[in-house]
Parts: sequence; C-alpha cells; structure tokens
Amino acid sequence: MGKKIKLVTAAIIIAVPLYFISKLGLWAYHIRNTIQEAKNVLLIETDHQELLNTCRFILEKQTTDTYLDETDYPAIIEQLQPGFVIIDKEKQYIDIAIGGGLYMFGVIACNEGAEAPIGDYTNGGYSCKQLIEGLWYYEE
Repeated sequence: MGKKIKLVTAAIIIAVPLYFISKLGLWAYHIRNTIQEAKNVLLIETDHQELLNTCRFILEKQTTDTYLDETDYPAIIEQLQPGFVIIDKEKQYIDIAIGGGLYMFGVIACNEGAEAPIGDYTNGGYSCKQLIEGLWYYEE
C-alpha cells in the first residue's frame, strides 16, 4: 500500500505542474496570435489615408485634450479595437493605442503641419515607423 501511495503522489507531483505549464503555453500562444491579428488589421486591412482623415476630423471638432469615449469611436477606429484613444489638442495629434499590458502598439495621427511626437515614444522604448505622411505606427 505504501508503494502505491508514493507512486500516485509522484505522478501527481509531475502531472500537475505539467498541466499548468501546458495551459500557460496555450495562453501565450493565444495572446501572440491575438496581437498578430490586431497588427494585421491595423497595418494591412486598414485604409491609412481614411484613418488619418478621420483623426484629423476629430481633432478639428475637439476643443480640449481628452480621451475619446468608446461610444464615440468612428467605425474605422472601432475596428482596431483600441485600448484607448488620446486626443492631444495642444500638440495636434491623436494616439490610438492597441494592446496593453504585455505588448502595446498603435498609431499616432497628426494634424496637417503638426510634428509627430516621435521622440516621446522612442524615448519610452517604442520603435516608430511612418505609414504615410502624418500617420506613424509604434510598437514596444
């Protein structure tokens, strides 16, 4: 009887951590795929000029710095499923942030003639790439 208990205990000690490690691996794989799908929507499926025009329209209407309320997202922004959208009226740009926590990326849309705050992002550890004039992609 003592041998069976030791064998069952050893099996449990080995099986339980393996179970949780496999679940963690599946979770990480799911997160990676979710991030990649969101990046594909932003970088491949989205009409960048339409996104920039929409952001410039929002900047034109907005009078103060604020977060854009989810209920006010235009369709082109809503499809990106952003974590938040920040309007910086003073610097004349909108930050559409996607992801969060483990991995953040998004776009910065600048008003015509405004300078993109790329230094703020690169100093924060993000890499930036211009998609079109006035629209910048950033990621951790």
